[in-house]
Amino acid sequence: MDDQDSEGFCRDDDPGGRTLFHQSRRIMAMNRIANRHPAGKAGALMLLVLVLMLGTMAADAHAGYDFEQLVRLVGSGQNVYQAPAFELPDIEGGLVKLAEFQGRRPVLLYFWATWCPACKAARPDLIKVRERVREEDLAILAINVGSGDSLEKVKRYQQSHPLPMKVLYDNNGRVTESYAVQGIPLFVLIDREGKVLYRDHQLPDNLSKYLTAGK
Repeated sequence: MDDQDSEGFCRDDDPGGRTLFHQSRRIMAMNRIANRHPAGKAGALMLLVLVLMLGTMAADAHAGYDFEQLVRLVGSGQNVYQAPAFELPDIEGGLVKLAEFQGRRPVLLYFWATWCPACKAARPDLIKVRERVREEDLAILAINVGSGDSLEKVKRYQQSHPLPMKVLYDNNGRVTESYAVQGIPLFVLIDREGKVLYRDHQLPDNLSKYLTAGK
């Protein structure tokens, strides 16, 4: 494929992938509004107005960015809800359970794939977080979504593009589905009590605020 290198991994210059990513950002933004106002006429009306406004925007990749900005203006903050429990194999043959971190430290989930150009772009910032924040203060789990990737391909990718964190493989996609992942990369920050504090396609600017909360 033109958007992948000889190994089948994403290329840096993939405008088509970026367009699909922006479209998925738009869908995720709409879901955040719906989740933020799950009941009541006011919430439904707000969502309807936003959808109508979306229809007037240019139908290109930039529309995803514009709609995301609109969401941030209309609805601020993040929902707090219980993170779905899971256990997944890591690529080294171990088994990782989300429950093992509860009561001990926050967890940052990073949903990704080898073919995702936006995931590749997010890697440097994610690695910086791992370098700056101690393992005992924050667990980071890189969850490959499985779709389009085999376990062997993920292992090869980790060898050539190593991430300094546990890499998990969601073979049947059930964890990806339980977290309603509709676009990647997706970052989900879970506190010590197992509550989701943050989810978005980019790392939070104020990560330290979330990590110190509840200490």
